[in-house]
Amino acid sequence: MKINEFTKFNSERISLNILKTTNVSDLFLLRSNNEIVKYVEKQKDATIKDSLLFLEKINAGIITNKWFYWGIYNNIDDKLIGTICLWQFNEAKTEAEIGFELLPTYQGKGFMSEAILPILNFAFKKLQLHKIIGFTHSKNTKSIKLLAKFGFKFDKKEGINSIYHLTNKTINTIS
Repeated sequence: MKINEFTKFNSERISLNILKTTNVSDLFLLRSNNEIVKYVEKQKDATIKDSLLFLEKINAGIITNKWFYWGIYNNIDDKLIGTICLWQFNEAKTEAEIGFELLPTYQGKGFMSEAILPILNFAFKKLQLHKIIGFTHSKNTKSIKLLAKFGFKFDKKEGINSIYHLTNKTINTIS
């Protein structure tokens, strides 16, 4: 899929679209938030320039079909409130990992549920994936609850992470 074919999604409260340089300060707030980075093994962004470099890297990866990565935008003010992605595709392009993050003030209000459903449908129906994998820190109860809500099944624990999966046979029950 090329950038000019990038799939956008809209719901009543949010839209999913490519990361925009006009929202780089919002991206910085997301990528430098202690509450968000505490469960992932990544260094938080120290400056807006770090976030801009990340944005450029992500958009370049979309163009080269390396991954799919959407910003989650609040429809009221076009503020970037989170991200969701499909990445870490296996060689056969039949499996991918899902990743997501949301600013704490928007958590627990259904925004990520609005974002995840069209991405799962896109993954299974358009990309025809067989399996989606969800890695999450074993103490990240909000992520675990969200994965379970959409039918992800626990596979195993690997270090501090729990691994879940969802197959294309299960997606029809959540559409």
